[in-house]
Amino acid sequence: MRLSPGRAILYGTIVVGALDAIDAIVFFGLRGVRPIRIFHSIAAGLLGRSAFQGGLATALLGAFLHFFIALTIVINGTVKVLDFGLAKALGTGTAEAAPYDRDSANSGRPVC
Repeated sequence: MRLSPGRAILYGTIVVGALDAIDAIVFFGLRGVRPIRIFHSIAAGLLGRSAFQGGLATALLGAFLHFFIALTIVINGTVKVLDFGLAKALGTGTAEAAPYDRDSANSGRPVC
């Protein structure tokens, strides 16, 4: 069974967002921080310090923002993979994922 691109991005977003949230909850939990405070911290990027005075609604906003950020990361990665595959198929890119020197008459030599 093959996934549609939209479903693959959705599943990728859920996996990336969940694993990152679990990592943050465990990492900061071992240091005495409650999970709701972690999501308040994310919401504080949008609301400022007042997010820490908020309750569950503010934490849910933080969770929503967290998964929205995960979505942008998954989409960015998808675009890069597709771009690399297209460049390789067209013969316009290099075999490596390194950037190449476009100024040297499209020599295709890696910059780094």
